[in-house]
Formats: sequence, structure tokens, C-alpha cells
Amino acid sequence: MRLTLTIVYLAAAATSVAAALVLLRRRQMSAGVWLALTILAAGFWALCDAFELQAVTASGKRLISQVQYLGVVTAAPFYFHAATALARLEAGAPRPRLVAVWLVPALTLVAAWTSQWHGWLWRGVSIPDPATNLGVYEYGFWFWLFTAHAYLL
Repeated sequence: MRLTLTIVYLAAAATSVAAALVLLRRRQMSAGVWLALTILAAGFWALCDAFELQAVTASGKRLISQVQYLGVVTAAPFYFHAATALARLEAGAPRPRLVAVWLVPALTLVAAWTSQWHGWLWRGVSIPDPATNLGVYEYGFWFWLFTAHAYLL
């Protein structure tokens, strides 16, 4: 199962890069650039998932997840910017809106990188079944705040 999931995640990452390259040909449209960034963030997320499946310790899984959050926290804001560009609502975006879009993701990245000290994002990471090697994350309150913000975007 681990090998199958790894192949699926690697295929998703490769497909994301290919799709982003196609979109970047439409650089003249800001929505195309934002959508390419969204797809690259999702591809990076999938690539890190493939690596996380190969980590055999909970601390290794946590470390890869900390790096992975570079893609996780940027996917929804990039998508929001793509949508506002397509709706032609992007021009002259007020600073408070930009802060509202990016503050929670930025703080989430900090929470991911420091989570082992406070448990706000992940209270724990375990591998209950070494045969599958799947990491189980026990989420803290900040994860749910971040998730709500991402869905709102």
C-alpha cells in the first residue's frame, strides 16, 4: 500500500508541474500565474506526502510535514488570488484584504515549524501500525483555525 500511495503522490506532483508549465505560458493573465502557483503548491504538498510515507519515525514524519506546510499554507491564498483575478477584483487590493488572506497562513507556517514546543498545530505524531507506516497526526486548535480560514478563502 505504501508503494502504491507513493506512486500516486509522485504522479500528482509531476502532473502539477506539467500543468503549471502550461499555465505559465499565459503569464500575461495574472489569474494564470496565480493558478500556476496554486497548482505548484499542491504539487509540492503531494511530493512531500510521498517523502513522508517513506519516513519511518514520527520525528521524521513531523520534519517532512513542517517542510510540506510551505505548500499547504500557500495553496488556498494562491487560489483566492486566482479567483479574484478572474473576477477582475484584484486591481488595487486593499492592504487589509491582503493581511486577511495571508496572516493566518503565515502564522500557521510558524506554528508548524515550532509545533513540537507548543502543540498548537500538531499535539502529536505517531505510527500506530509499522506495517503500513502511515503517520497519524493529533491536531491542535490552530489546525482547525487554519482549516476554517482555508475553506473560507
